[in-house]
Amino acid sequence: MKAVLILLLMVPACCLAQPYSSAAGTYELIVCKSTCSFENSQGAIARGVVVLFDNPLAQTDVEKLDPFHFAEPNEVIRACYAGEEFKDAQTYAFGTNTGTTSWSQKSTGAVLTFSLMRSIDAGYSVDVRRSDNGFSGKGTSWGAGVAAPGYGPDVVVGRRVGSADIAACTKTSVQSAP
Repeated sequence: MKAVLILLLMVPACCLAQPYSSAAGTYELIVCKSTCSFENSQGAIARGVVVLFDNPLAQTDVEKLDPFHFAEPNEVIRACYAGEEFKDAQTYAFGTNTGTTSWSQKSTGAVLTFSLMRSIDAGYSVDVRRSDNGFSGKGTSWGAGVAAPGYGPDVVVGRRVGSADIAACTKTSVQSAP
């Protein structure tokens, strides 16, 4: 027992902290109406990338990627996205093709929240659970008044493809990983 206690005291404090490090990075993602994966993505209704940064984006980058950006007061923009929804997708995911957003971690870093579209009266919110090489969870289209879509939640699956790279959000066509 004494030996175990001594070993525990020798474990660096870093290793006892949150189970996840920063989520910053570039992620390829697919959006589906039911269960899907990168190995079986025939049911994908949208595809793209999201890039999560540890630090806020420069205002010039926000203006370049998202000139009509709709932000909450005091929102810290630390992410960008690029992608496309497919014909008759019934989702708002990537409805603006490119954009910028904030992101946050919940539950000791295991859950990420971000958006993949926002306008003055509609948007697309994502809540996913992190894994060793990506994330999976749900995405929800929302709107007010005539913009209320009535779409059910989507399945969102992402895989990390590299470090945070703003260039991934400037590609004109996002068919595969950057």
